[in-house]
Amino acid sequence: MSMANILLVEDDENLAFMLSENLEVEGFGVQHVKRGEYVMEAIDENPIDLILMDVDLAGDMNGFEVAEKVR
Repeated sequence: MSMANILLVEDDENLAFMLSENLEVEGFGVQHVKRGEYVMEAIDENPIDLILMDVDLAGDMNGFEVAEKVR
């Protein structure tokens, strides 16, 4: 069983893969989305304990806008 569920919001595939792998090795559950627009849907579908997010995201919403919406 994982220690916590982390939503990783990162548009760089290589960085997201590295972060996910390392977090999973440490026992965390990781769900990855590439764009800020997908965050609310991911939160609604799965229990999330922590959001780890890039602020400079590709797409319609940057990390600051996503954080405001989540808050």
